[in-house]
Amino acid sequence: YTAPVAAAPLVHGFHGFCSGGWQGQSAPAPPVPEFSRQGRLSGLSLAARPGALVLAWIRREGPAMPLTAAIDHQHRRVLTLAREEITLLDIERHLGVEEEQGSLWYQEMVDGREGTVRLTPAEIRQVVTRLRELRSRYRLGPTAVVVEDDFDYGMVRMLSVLAEDICRIEVFRSMEEAEQWLGGQPEAS
Repeated sequence: YTAPVAAAPLVHGFHGFCSGGWQGQSAPAPPVPEFSRQGRLSGLSLAARPGALVLAWIRREGPAMPLTAAIDHQHRRVLTLAREEITLLDIERHLGVEEEQGSLWYQEMVDGREGTVRLTPAEIRQVVTRLRELRSRYRLGPTAVVVEDDFDYGMVRMLSVLAEDICRIEVFRSMEEAEQWLGGQPEAS
């Protein structure tokens, strides 16, 4: 579901992610992939040499929301931007990209303020099962998730509690709180 293409600069608005921190100056926007009118492009991964930035667009079939992940191998960080509805398929594809890129053990910041979690409690348990399977083969890094909606907060908190013996996932209302927590976490469990 991913097609490698040339490396591109960091997505505009990821606030200096490339420069070693979560905050700072915005970088220039990369070329945006062209999606068909039906949204049929299922994924695009911008592959780069080791230590360089990898940018991945993940999109479901149909007019769905993309999950955008910026993977910084040099600083061992992932910044994920979620927009619109987030489904189980989106999460599975996102984990697949991280596995493919060898970044599951990196610290991850998920900015879900523009997204909405569309998972049932049963699907949350499926995510936990997938994390458990990944944990049997890889170390998993800490993940901070920022949301605004009460329902989304509750769903991510449920995931956090169910996955506490697998990996560290915490939910926050602000990027600042999430950055502070993530900065104090060891790399991976």
